[in-house]
Amino acid sequence: MAQVGTVECLTSCIQSLRILGLASAVPCLEDEVSALDVKDKESDSDASGSVALDHEGIDLRVLQVYRYLRHIEAFKTIEHIHDKLYAVQSVSPVVAAVRRSWITLRNLDPRSIAEIDLEPHANITSPVHRSITWAGAGVRGWWEESDGGCRPLHDTMEDVIYMPRSNQTLTAQDGKTLHVFCLADGHGGRAAAEWFVRRIPGKILSCFNSRATWQLNEPQEQGAMKEAMIKAFQELDHQFCEMRKSEYMEYTKNPGGHKPPDDGCTLNVVVLYAKQWILTAHVGDSRTIIGRSGTTRRNPTPSHDSPTPPSYTRWHITEDHTVSHPTKALFIQKAGGLFRESKSDPPITQPLPQNARTAIRCLSNARVFRPQEFINPYGFPVKHLGMGDAMGDVIMKIEPRLFQGVPDVHILELERKRGYLVVLGSDGLWGCLESRDADMAAERVLEAFGRAGRLEKVLDDRGDPRDVGGGFTPVGSVGAARLVNYVDALCARQCGGLKELFWTERRRMWDDVSVVVIEIEPSDVQPPLMELPLSSPKRASTRVLDVLTCLPNHDQSEGDMPSLPSESPVQVLPTLKRKLDDHDTSSSSK
Repeated sequence: MAQVGTVECLTSCIQSLRILGLASAVPCLEDEVSALDVKDKESDSDASGSVALDHEGIDLRVLQVYRYLRHIEAFKTIEHIHDKLYAVQSVSPVVAAVRRSWITLRNLDPRSIAEIDLEPHANITSPVHRSITWAGAGVRGWWEESDGGCRPLHDTMEDVIYMPRSNQTLTAQDGKTLHVFCLADGHGGRAAAEWFVRRIPGKILSCFNSRATWQLNEPQEQGAMKEAMIKAFQELDHQFCEMRKSEYMEYTKNPGGHKPPDDGCTLNVVVLYAKQWILTAHVGDSRTIIGRSGTTRRNPTPSHDSPTPPSYTRWHITEDHTVSHPTKALFIQKAGGLFRESKSDPPITQPLPQNARTAIRCLSNARVFRPQEFINPYGFPVKHLGMGDAMGDVIMKIEPRLFQGVPDVHILELERKRGYLVVLGSDGLWGCLESRDADMAAERVLEAFGRAGRLEKVLDDRGDPRDVGGGFTPVGSVGAARLVNYVDALCARQCGGLKELFWTERRRMWDDVSVVVIEIEPSDVQPPLMELPLSSPKRASTRVLDVLTCLPNHDQSEGDMPSLPSESPVQVLPTLKRKLDDHDTSSSSK
């Protein structure tokens, strides 16, 4: 029996929208769910039940509607409601309460909606290949008070992630599939991170559509793709900075209005192209790591459905754009920027090595400052930053610019017989790991994936971080139960099932954290011949403020491949396996 007031199906969601004064969203929702093939079900919920308030003044019915729309990935309806609530000028107390609740939920939700999700073709779904799964989550940071209490670090969740719909694959004009994943860590607010994440997937698609086809095994083609990706980042960065300049110039004319922020963010992008290439592009100190499995015919990489998780070893790590980054630091110094450890400290004046390939040690705790004689023509507050490059941050882009907004781009070819695990994380993850060495930290995070199927949340006396910061249960694609457990434990940090990876001592501040994980099976994995039932792996517990649910772990057939339970182990008949091995041996000896 469903609890009174819950939204469990399309019918009760529509009833709740009408009660909340959002009846105009109903036709949009009905059109969208018909394209998304959402199956309704009977519900015992009472849509006319009383309205209650959850944490932070969130209207419980608004929370339930938002949760359901996120669950079915009805992005156009979410945008319609958001625009409708913002467009209303004079509102009643009821509508005002609905708007406050909706905005709070949007600002706490780490998953952003990209512009390409709202285009006409966005609802044309195509089955996701079963060999690719993903999941993502985020938790707002918090302060630990001296009396043992905690309070949220920010008003909003400043980390933003983007993942494709669970049942949709983008297709470039050459007919090859394209999966785009993004993560941005905002500073100075959430707005910049969300602005870039909403637009970069469309820019990436345009890069791939700029040619009839791409042959990325050719060095010239790789060079052209890197140039296209760098141009896409720079065009967005220029557009954002010009927008902020215009806002500030308008504000200086009318100082009584809303003061625009001088904000920025990191931006990490991972693209999976034609299931054969991985492209990474990043600006800032968020990090992407890629692990790969071994490859033998007799010991192939286990599939997603296998009870034995694959083992991944470090293959690729992006280089953080910190202040001590050798190339970024030299650019800043040549442009007249100053390095100080704090505002009251004298500048670091020792000459920087010209050909350094590793982090410059004397800048490990430094921040970037504008010189005192800097002329600020737009009225932005002159701030200092603890990173070597970023998107946005107009004060660092005014000539002479200290930040470039230029991404590092890497193009990596996948081997057919190997599996791959990709982890995108903000510095709220990497900066809280016990190991400070990037290579060692990557190894430990990848090794921990082997325990993802049997993780349980173990809470110490500090409790669940989601109760403080406001968090969300992970969102995952079809068949991603193991990944959901994994990202949940990584975001829980010192309170989760992988707490041995993180600092154990108490600290005053815990930053926002967001994680996106993608698992790619070997492309020559054969469909299982026999399966044995197994109970689902234990899932991490959720708390009161877990306002999003992961997608149901249902089956989705693809082509002629049989539909199989996504959490069932697979075991090939021993006799048949011996015959296959004998056949392989005889073939190799010819």
